[in-house]
Amino acid sequence: MERKLLAIDDDPSFLTLIASAFSDIGWNVTCAERLSDAHEELKKNSYDLIAVDGLLPDGPGIRFLEEIRSAGDHSRAVFITAFWRDDESFRRLAYQLGVLRLLHKPLTAAQLLIQLEPILNEITPGFELPDRIADQEPAKPVEEVTESEPASALDKLQASFRAKLPERWAAVEEGLEKAAQYPDDRDALYAAMRLAHNLYGTAGSYGVTETADVARTIESVLTGMLDGKDLGDESWTELRELVRQQLVRHGASGVSVACARETKTRDRAMSTVIAEVIVVSRDDKIIESIKEIGRRHMIAARPARSLEEARDLLGTGPFDGVVLDLETAELIETLKLAEEIRTFEGMARASVICLSQDDSIEMRIETANSGVSLFLVKPLKEDDLVAGIRFLGRAGDHEAPRVLVVDGGLELSSQVEEVLGFIGARVSVLTKPERILMALDAVEPDLLILEVQLPTIGGVDVCKVLRATKEWQKLPIMFISDRSDPTTRLACFESGADEYVVRPIVAEELITRATAWIERHRQQRDHGRHHPVSRLLTRTAFLDQTEHRLTRAQSLGEHLALGMIEIEAFDRIGQQHGFRECDQILESIGDYLIASSRSTDIRGHWSDGQFSIVLYGSSAEVAAGVLGRMGDELSQIQFTNKAGESFQLNTRLGFAAFPETGRTVDDLIDQALRAVRTVRSR
Repeated sequence: MERKLLAIDDDPSFLTLIASAFSDIGWNVTCAERLSDAHEELKKNSYDLIAVDGLLPDGPGIRFLEEIRSAGDHSRAVFITAFWRDDESFRRLAYQLGVLRLLHKPLTAAQLLIQLEPILNEITPGFELPDRIADQEPAKPVEEVTESEPASALDKLQASFRAKLPERWAAVEEGLEKAAQYPDDRDALYAAMRLAHNLYGTAGSYGVTETADVARTIESVLTGMLDGKDLGDESWTELRELVRQQLVRHGASGVSVACARETKTRDRAMSTVIAEVIVVSRDDKIIESIKEIGRRHMIAARPARSLEEARDLLGTGPFDGVVLDLETAELIETLKLAEEIRTFEGMARASVICLSQDDSIEMRIETANSGVSLFLVKPLKEDDLVAGIRFLGRAGDHEAPRVLVVDGGLELSSQVEEVLGFIGARVSVLTKPERILMALDAVEPDLLILEVQLPTIGGVDVCKVLRATKEWQKLPIMFISDRSDPTTRLACFESGADEYVVRPIVAEELITRATAWIERHRQQRDHGRHHPVSRLLTRTAFLDQTEHRLTRAQSLGEHLALGMIEIEAFDRIGQQHGFRECDQILESIGDYLIASSRSTDIRGHWSDGQFSIVLYGSSAEVAAGVLGRMGDELSQIQFTNKAGESFQLNTRLGFAAFPETGRTVDDLIDQALRAVRTVRSR
């Protein structure tokens, strides 16, 4: 019996890709470019599978799923998005709306079918991917396909898409002009953003990497504008120039090549469009290199040639991030600055990127404990820096997936880093497997990748150790090996491995399998551990994570601070202003704590009027500054009751620090609550 797919996406080129992939396996595909069209199709037919994009012209894809579920339609569904999924959206889609897979654009035809293979097998028992898909090498970027090569079906689709690029870029240009002409028209701005959004997702899926990168940059800028950032007139000029370069590159008529050439050679400070970062280095070559990279990628770099100059600049923030050049002579002082950054106003979630020639796990652990978001090895690679700033600058609360690779020769780790960088993953490397527990504590990965043959300890033995260690029993473990014999595979799975991939690495396969395990790990980790209103950890979950983090601090000799934030007279707020307002307060405080702290901090909902937070790597001095800032900012939030009256909250704060004032979780909590009670009694 023929199976039927309903594909919902407003980009015809991406729909063509989906239709081609499913036609290859004998499915009948119906396409819809609007949610209203999809609703009409569902009135006429039932479908074995629905694939819906996250962003459609007449509404978000998640709304469509809510509507069909409330109408009693429980068809199998997958969700496609060009954004990394945050945990809250994942839970909503998976648990409330029954979505079977979340797929991330860019997405090739092979990736699509590989990731959906378990679902396709459920629909058609015994289903197997065709050999031409299962054994497919990664598709070449369009720029690398030569006319002398035989044209496969995918090559033909790529060529067809490339032929339409002048038209696609012209549409983006027209959207930008309209949005620039009417800056107060949010609909025009949204329409331009959506054009760039679609082009990014589809270009990446077809392997047109440069187009995808530029479209992603434009989308990020316009998203910032929609969020209320005032980026100035020069930003529009920058965006226009980027589009003009693409029109020239893809042969659009009527575009001056001289214009694009002039754009590349101009030498002026970039306007703040993607991100504005401080570069702290005594090396003028490093500063000039990053400034030049910034000019090419719409990143503004503000130089600071001393730590004192950096602190002065931080006081004029906010900035999106700080790039620290770790010089051996000032290593301790530079890492201290990394800790202090979050105490400056507007810098609570700023990314800290460090550059170092020392690539040892000890150095990586030391920087991670100082609040560093991304570790880059010198000599600096342009792509690494740009990817880091773009992803971290836009990430907000969408935490980058973390992957730890245990690699004896560094060849595997470089391949993994290159491939998984495509989904924004932060890849850490361990070359000494005997230090695996220390590395896991430092990185806290979503996925561990092992080789079978490792120095000193074999990969199978490492896997057995972790499966016997409480903290890491549920961590997804993937083996990547040159060996494909059944004996080796069986030994790995018997040791507790979740996945086994045979070299040579196929990019689509690794991305697909890694993404699935990362999402499953986060889903299991977070299910049932959050307060339903504030979205912060429940007391039990908070204690579990704090115990684990304190053990790590004890073994590494690191600092840790535990803070308590109490809302004064919270029990009387409901009586005075209304009980619905209490939920609004809890939700707002939860949003604030998430937005004003690092993803590595532990944030808990202790009781109705009390909230808890663990600041790992923060000394008592730094914790006092961070919590003091939080208390001041919480007291400035305006709430409105049902009578239209405005009111604010009064907060009390207390904290304790390891090892100064407590050495166990109970001691730290007791000391922090005592400090709150001391404030209360004054």
